[in-house]
Amino acid sequence: MGQFDKIHSLISEAAAGVIDQVLQSTTEPVFDQIDFQSEIMVRIDFRSKFAGKFWFIFDKPFCYEIATGFSGMSREELDDDMLLDTVKEICNMMSSSILLKFDSKGNFKATVPEVFTGDQVLDQVFQLPDTAHYFCFKVGDKVFKIILFLTY
Repeated sequence: MGQFDKIHSLISEAAAGVIDQVLQSTTEPVFDQIDFQSEIMVRIDFRSKFAGKFWFIFDKPFCYEIATGFSGMSREELDDDMLLDTVKEICNMMSSSILLKFDSKGNFKATVPEVFTGDQVLDQVFQLPDTAHYFCFKVGDKVFKIILFLTY
């Protein structure tokens, strides 16, 4: 078991609790890096016993799948603002669930999710600290990443 496998498992369990409920499917951790079209990124900063940032990275088709599962609306009914608002809410739910795994009393604060699209995603990726930890997940044939950076 690698150094971050336990953290990966905790993050996977927390993220799966949200994604699986929305999509009625199974989220599985992937212990290898997976490359995919990074079209939407959400950043949430947090402070608790430790401080840091989460970045959630998705491709747009998976965001539509999440948004339709969460809202009950069809893809055609969703405009870009509704899509991004739903993805931000899902990321907020996942980050809260993850943080509760590390602080069950809920003594943490988190920023409002900030969303990045298009070239903004690449700008964020190039600014990621070298000490950030990447966690990949698979839901059916879809993948997403959660990146964790602890500033302590």
